[in-house]
Amino acid sequence: MGSKDRAIVTFYDDETQTVKTCAILKDRIQGAIDRAVLHDAGPDQPNEPITDEHARLLGGMAFLLLATGAPELRSRLQITTKEPMIWSSDTPPSVD
Repeated sequence: MGSKDRAIVTFYDDETQTVKTCAILKDRIQGAIDRAVLHDAGPDQPNEPITDEHARLLGGMAFLLLATGAPELRSRLQITTKEPMIWSSDTPPSVD
């Protein structure tokens, strides 16, 4: 890991009811990353282009993950998922 490797942190702010994001040096949060469940967001190959579809999938995944812990955010989501969203389920649908 290079000294300038960055991570993006995105979170739902309960107080303002907004989604916020920031960039931080990855080594500052490496311990949290090591304990987290990681999700692949593509692309699948190292030199594969990063397309609009990758960006859409990453954004959709981020909002679904945030809404899992913020029920008040769920009703605001107006995104298309591969399968209908059933919030009582433990497994969120994929965003396709």
